[in-house]
Amino acid sequence: MKTLVDLWFRGDKEHARLLGEALKRLGGKPINDHWRFSLLCGLRKHLGVGFRLTAMLLTEIVSNVYYKMLRRYGKAVALRQMGRLIIREETGHIAFHRARLVAGHSRFGLFKAAAFRLLGLGAGTTVWLNHR
Repeated sequence: MKTLVDLWFRGDKEHARLLGEALKRLGGKPINDHWRFSLLCGLRKHLGVGFRLTAMLLTEIVSNVYYKMLRRYGKAVALRQMGRLIIREETGHIAFHRARLVAGHSRFGLFKAAAFRLLGLGAGTTVWLNHR
């Protein structure tokens, strides 16, 4: 599992590098830190592994939609190609989470499902506000 997580984060680090390079070329300014991200990191430390996995899954889902938007509406060919590349990898990450949930390691009751959707709405809104 450690190897899997290490590879996962290495891939996400590469996505961040690609996005940073694209941002530079397009004249944008990077967001190096934000209070929402700091809050999420703090919560992850205190709410345990289940919350961490949920946060990772939501990040993958929101990122997938974000990169699909880049792929579809990006004016630069390189931006669209980058979106396509990242989507391919993110889709694998989501499949991993789906398999984990289906295997019964994390059963969703009504309350958990509602909390998941609320967290997802917050994650999506944060991305929209910070990256519009």
